[in-house]
Amino acid sequence: MGPAVPALITELRRCAGFEDLSGAVAAAEKAAKLDPEGARAAFIAILAELEHVDLEEDAGDVADELWRTRKAVARGLEVCDAVVDGAAGSA
Repeated sequence: MGPAVPALITELRRCAGFEDLSGAVAAAEKAAKLDPEGARAAFIAILAELEHVDLEEDAGDVADELWRTRKAVARGLEVCDAVVDGAAGSA
């Protein structure tokens, strides 16, 4: 995985934290197009990490951020699949 994907994952998380779903989705899409396999691994790691977030005393801000992050990651995974399927179809 090149340095661009980790930077885009950082951007995804930053945007999701600042209520910018479109920015988070754009970062996920770009990462998926640059390196589908590396991005997929990063997205799966994010989803696994989110499963352990404690929301018991959350007033809603963290839950909203998690929702934005999951939406962006889901879109990124869709793009990964499309890129990989497109590459397989052209081989």
